[in-house]
Amino acid sequence: MNVPTQEPIIEIDAISKSFGDFQVLKGLSMKVMPGEKLALIDPSGSGKTTILRILMTLEGIDDGHIRIDGEELYHMPKNGTLVPASEAHLHRMRQKIGMVFQLFNLFPHKSVIDNITMAPMLTKGVSRADAEKRAMELLDMVGMADKAKAMPAQLSGGQKQRIAIARALALSPKIMLFDEVTSALDPELV
Repeated sequence: MNVPTQEPIIEIDAISKSFGDFQVLKGLSMKVMPGEKLALIDPSGSGKTTILRILMTLEGIDDGHIRIDGEELYHMPKNGTLVPASEAHLHRMRQKIGMVFQLFNLFPHKSVIDNITMAPMLTKGVSRADAEKRAMELLDMVGMADKAKAMPAQLSGGQKQRIAIARALALSPKIMLFDEVTSALDPELV
């Protein structure tokens, strides 16, 4: 009996990235399978955040290929060949990936619940009622339901980090990326 093989959710094939004369990544290849949890642990400045930024299309690559859920990230098929990805292609691919940044990037002028509901309403056309319902479920999941109406300035670093996690999950991405996800959390929350 043939057992179907599972395809990687992320496949990085010989990518390179330089900033000026400084080569951060050289020929990096790796695969991440669906449901797999992977931690990148290396010294500061070794390229961990660069890899995440590349996967979020915040940084380009100099060479190589990346496939997300079996589909090219930085390239797209056109007339039987691969060409650089259009902005529309990149936008569609970004919808598969959520990221929690090290500095949280919460909107300081928006309440916690507004920080979480904004993206689903704007990018996926989710109604305010449905977005708020999902936001409250996520806030409950991260232990922050009582802070729904709070402003980011009223929160501790660990609370902001949990809000950022809820916000990223609100878009129901296939892939979640975390940059120093536990940096602001108390040990018992990690």
